[in-house]
Amino acid sequence: MTRFFEFWFNNTRNKILVLLILADICFIFLSIIHETFNFLNDANWSITKDRGFAEIFQYIKEAWIFIILFFCWIRSFTLLYFSWTFLFFYILIDDSLQIHERFGSKLASFFDFQPAFGLRSIDFGELIIYLVSFSLIILLLAISFYKSSLEERKISKNLFFLLAGLAFFGIFLDFLDVIVNYMEYHSITIFTETVEDGGEMLMISIITYYVLNLDPQNKIILRAN
Repeated sequence: MTRFFEFWFNNTRNKILVLLILADICFIFLSIIHETFNFLNDANWSITKDRGFAEIFQYIKEAWIFIILFFCWIRSFTLLYFSWTFLFFYILIDDSLQIHERFGSKLASFFDFQPAFGLRSIDFGELIIYLVSFSLIILLLAISFYKSSLEERKISKNLFFLLAGLAFFGIFLDFLDVIVNYMEYHSITIFTETVEDGGEMLMISIITYYVLNLDPQNKIILRAN
């Protein structure tokens, strides 16, 4: 407990991280109450609801990440910050406008994908959209990594690690949840959905905290090697 208060009072950025995580935990807790009891019966309390209260908060955090990285790019004018700015701009647009869902649905319809392995036809369309879009962005990030300084490469490694955590919750567990739904394990479904969306929220909060600690003048205030 003493270490927690030391962390809290250390600097303003630490306070922001604690507040973001506490807000995420509150949304998760309220979502569980909504799903479990006849209370808070507005569907917007569910963290799985598109454009629900928790998801709108998620959009705000993603917008903060994009804006911070954008200003880092303006100050440094390096390919590294441009690449990561572009990536999180895409994540923001994809989440808020449901790009992979919309184009995935059209792709599945056009090629007449068939359900398999517990996945729906639209899931295969979404997976292709994920693979194509992120392959192009990862290629850009790889080029920027190659052309970056040693200090900038540390930033990319840290962001790649955080991005992998986000992908685990946002993509891998998302497809796992679809399979669990298909097998009609309803008691497990609520748990997997909560872990998936809750974990995604917490990862975005941690990424927000990390980019707040970036110094575009080739310095990192927060070192997480």
